[in-house]
Amino acid sequence: MATIFCENINRKIQVPENGANLRATLLTEGVRVYKWPRNYRPFNCGGNGLCCTCAVEIVAGDDHLSPVNGKERAQLKMAAGVRRLSCQCVVEGDVTIRIRPS
Repeated sequence: MATIFCENINRKIQVPENGANLRATLLTEGVRVYKWPRNYRPFNCGGNGLCCTCAVEIVAGDDHLSPVNGKERAQLKMAAGVRRLSCQCVVEGDVTIRIRPS
């Protein structure tokens, strides 16, 4: 079983199964993924990789996430392993992240 460690809130989350979506797992565990006070849907794309509001910073374990896809490259204009859209990441092993990076 994989573990997601959210460094900036000091919280470990057990991933129920390899292949779980990062955003969905965080939301299920009650982690506030978005910068506004609640995980409020009208202000985000609902996990379709279009709005960048669920971006996380990957601290360690980027090799345990699915590869960066075209949506992420287009939205974040970034290099793999730095920031990822949590809605586009599949967790395959232990990973350390920072949620709501500045």
